[in-house]
Amino acid sequence: MPENKHNSVFRQKKIVEILKMLHAGGSFDEAKKIFDATFSSVDVSEITSAERELIGSGLNPMEIQNLCNVHAAVFKGSINPTKPMSAEDEPGHPVAVMKLENVVLTSLLDDELLPCLKKWQQSANGDSATATDQQYLTRMQNALKDLQTIDLHYARKENLLFPLMDKYGITAPPKVMWGVDDEIRGWIKDALRLVNTTPMPAKYDIEAAIEKVAKEIEEMIFKEEQILLPMVAEVFKPADWELIASESDEVGYTLIPDPLPWHPSQKDIEEAAKRKPSKMAQELNSMAQSLADQQGLDGKAPTKDAKATISEAMTDTVDAMTDVVKENAATIPADLKAKENDPEAINALPLHLRAEFGEVKASAPAKDDARQQIDVNITAPKKAEVVEKAAEAVEEKVTEPKATDEPAGMPDFVKKMLADKDRPTTNKRHKKPVPQTHLEIGADNSATIVLPTGNLDLRQLTAILGVLPLDVTFVDANDIVRWFSDNGDRVFPRTRTVIGRAVVNCHPPKSMGKVQTILDDFRSGAQDHADFWINLHGTKMVYIRYFAMRDPQNNYLGCLEVTQEITEIMNLKGEKRL
Repeated sequence: MPENKHNSVFRQKKIVEILKMLHAGGSFDEAKKIFDATFSSVDVSEITSAERELIGSGLNPMEIQNLCNVHAAVFKGSINPTKPMSAEDEPGHPVAVMKLENVVLTSLLDDELLPCLKKWQQSANGDSATATDQQYLTRMQNALKDLQTIDLHYARKENLLFPLMDKYGITAPPKVMWGVDDEIRGWIKDALRLVNTTPMPAKYDIEAAIEKVAKEIEEMIFKEEQILLPMVAEVFKPADWELIASESDEVGYTLIPDPLPWHPSQKDIEEAAKRKPSKMAQELNSMAQSLADQQGLDGKAPTKDAKATISEAMTDTVDAMTDVVKENAATIPADLKAKENDPEAINALPLHLRAEFGEVKASAPAKDDARQQIDVNITAPKKAEVVEKAAEAVEEKVTEPKATDEPAGMPDFVKKMLADKDRPTTNKRHKKPVPQTHLEIGADNSATIVLPTGNLDLRQLTAILGVLPLDVTFVDANDIVRWFSDNGDRVFPRTRTVIGRAVVNCHPPKSMGKVQTILDDFRSGAQDHADFWINLHGTKMVYIRYFAMRDPQNNYLGCLEVTQEITEIMNLKGEKRL
């Protein structure tokens, strides 16, 4: 029985056949003739799904890109019109950029990492492993290294979207999602360590670790595209998205080139001005707050029902959150609605489109599927525990060493600083009477800042702050971030969206309590400074210091965070005199 030309599977196979013909050097006219004889029209989603299938079969994505004009010429005049492009779909818009990264991440998982894992699992074990087996292992190692760059995707979310969400009163979802981001970072690190361990661990352990990574990343993509982005689209203004776009280069991107610059149109601005307050955002924030309370993400003790990981806890809530978004969402476009009763067609769609039909859910794994429930937690030899603890400190940014802590290998100059911690800090010198700082405006309207130790004009002060070999952040007496320096080479990213944000919300949930304790001690006068040092990614030694700032009357003004990379300083030998 001949296949129905209207069947989606037949259509998909035919489009793939035509594209393969073109990529094999076949005649353009012949490809066009086959297409015209088979199709009266075609959807964009059918073309992109066919191209994705070619990439999955091993075709270089660059070849797809090089022949995209040929593809367009074959289908010209037959592509169904789509709905008008929204601002969020425009190239360069932060939402479009995040979704593009998610497409690449999904492809890295589905088209490279997981297929290589499957083929490697089927190969021989131990000393009988072949060169082909080693190739699959190497590809898995490289794919996991690429996956580690997901840190940039999450860092943009945490440093750009989350601060603006705070300003609109959406405070709970960032706490929950940031916690899951950190868990995913840890799971990737665990999997990468396993595939690089010698002798090689059991294949089951590697399989479980990689499948855990893939599952959690795919679920986070779902949460971003079906919950987070629709929620912020309801409340963010065009100026917010423009700020995010302008600051994104500072953080970087995951597996994509720098996107085009994006600016809102006048139409975007006018439509946003008519928007009403978002009921959906309020409902989702309330749900996330309940989850945050349960997991103890606000510094309170977790409830007895708290899950072992934030990700596990979130799966219990995400279906309800998704339903809220769907209730408030626009209807599915007609060209997609036509596929509603065709499961094979739906499965051929990209992840974010499949989710429109409820085919992709971040539900809890089946209880009888042990591999899906595994939490990777590798016990390293004692000698490696120090390195692991240092790596964990990177993600927390601050750790709270005990007064008697003296880790092996601590630089002598740091030991001296800590041993001398009770001496008066430099800011206490200003408690004696000093000339009052003031601003003088000249006849030519030039401004001079008169300081206790000299005078500076605004240009000079700006230039000085711009060349400091330190990263400096000022947090006011109310624990709000007010200013940060930027010498163009920061250790940790800072973006303008952080200005006006509570500083505790600028840290992962697991660090919030420690940061708040430091600030409370500064405010009460219990301490005047706190020092920390971390080995960042095993390549940089970073020294972080917090100072309480007070005026001559000893009134608390705020906290100054000073971060310095000290790798080169630690490597200095001998002398170099002027």
